Amino acid sequence: MKRFTLPEILLLAGAAGFFIIWLLEVFDGRVGWKESYFWAMLSLGLLMLFQLVKNKRLLREKENQGPTVPRKKK
Repeated sequence: MKRFTLPEILLLAGAAGFFIIWLLEVFDGRVGWKESYFWAMLSLGLLMLFQLVKNKRLLREKENQGPTVPRKKK
């Protein structure tokens, strides 16, 4: 299995960054829940997009790997 690709890292970092922005805004008391809802949903959307990109890459790698021969126990 390959490590994360650059787009996956950027999506994950963006999701973490927007989540931190959301936490800071809400718990600092500058804005309420309604005004900061956008940051929470943007963070969640990027997490879902990260999962989609990662699962597509893993599926592509599995298809390119070819058939595997099961090992016999000795």
